[in-house]
Amino acid sequence: MEARVIEPEDWIETEFGATDLGDARRTQRLLTLMGQVAARPGASLPEACGSRGQLKAAYRFLANEAIEPAALWASHIAATYARAAGVPVVLAVQDTTELDWGPQSATAGLGPLGAPSHQGLLVHTTLAFTPERVPLGVVAQAVWARDPGTVGQRETRRQRPIAEKESYKWLESLQAVGEARQACPQTHWVSVGDREADVYDLLVAERPAGVDLLVRAAWDRRVEHPEQYLWATVSARPVAATLTVHVPRHGGQAPRQATLSLRFGPVTLRPPRHRRADKLPAVTVWAVYVVEEHPPVGGEPLEWLLLATEALPTVETAGPGLAHPVCYPAQPYPAGGPLHGPLGPGGMAGALLRHASHAHAAAYTTHLAASRALDCALGRLFGATRRRRTRSDSVVERVSTFGRSDNHVLHYAPSLP
Repeated sequence: MEARVIEPEDWIETEFGATDLGDARRTQRLLTLMGQVAARPGASLPEACGSRGQLKAAYRFLANEAIEPAALWASHIAATYARAAGVPVVLAVQDTTELDWGPQSATAGLGPLGAPSHQGLLVHTTLAFTPERVPLGVVAQAVWARDPGTVGQRETRRQRPIAEKESYKWLESLQAVGEARQACPQTHWVSVGDREADVYDLLVAERPAGVDLLVRAAWDRRVEHPEQYLWATVSARPVAATLTVHVPRHGGQAPRQATLSLRFGPVTLRPPRHRRADKLPAVTVWAVYVVEEHPPVGGEPLEWLLLATEALPTVETAGPGLAHPVCYPAQPYPAGGPLHGPLGPGGMAGALLRHASHAHAAAYTTHLAASRALDCALGRLFGATRRRRTRSDSVVERVSTFGRSDNHVLHYAPSLP
């Protein structure tokens, strides 16, 4: 079955045509703006708009306080659900990035970043993929400014409830995945997070049937096993399988073939000692531990430990987790940098700072983060595909990815690979 090329105006209508912004003219402006940025991926906002009149219209749209960012997402999220409904397993990969205004910004509405002298916004996006790394769309996004009053409160972090911490973003994303499951009851959803997502409240949070977690472990937690701690417990398990993977060149290390050992099994985690008053329950998860037993001389061994809420009782069930790119730190899913990159100073957000009023730039960027992330999720992720013929079927394959206009082409496959 032959694939057909989807023109930008076709998918723009599919993704945004049902958007309700309270006025049909606003919806039309959104469609126009998305068409402009889709036609010139990687361009700044002034470059994408092409004229002073179109640029002013874009700024008016982004500054319109009557438009809620959630309204910009609604139509696209519904389209994401429609695609996910036909997929047995969907990975909801979440990550956070910073929008940095620099160290001496007078812009209102910003907050401190990782470098406290810098001001900006934080963006947390949850992006849906098939296990074959085909992007389906955005499930949720949150944009916020950090409260300056919380800087320097690290010593009180353990005393504050989870709802008052930024780590609550992981639970909010899980809630959004639960909503996606309600919309797609035949799809098994897996919420995927990096080491920052190793939050005990997330591991014990209630989840609807059909929603699981896959988190890279960061903490050597206490466990209800003779070894007492997580890493010692999984390290003591016998090697269940080995796998050889190609490790690309990194830093001063030459590319190589690495032989990895796989250990896995259920572990029961104990709640943190400092949370005794919260009476948190113990939780049993499946740990998948991968380590390079014999790294090159002077080189860092590959190692990662995953925590999964779905049972992995055999090598056949744990093994795909080992081989899957989401479990391989050198080949992560692009929920972070590539998706968020155009929001930075070199992309449309940077152009906004140079051309818009500093007094309102933060408010503009709240809308811009949503609209630009939509462009990235669709124009970049969907656009960075090529089809190849395999027997008589069309399949979609991701190739060299972001910031190249010649990749901004959509190919429609009759069914997802």
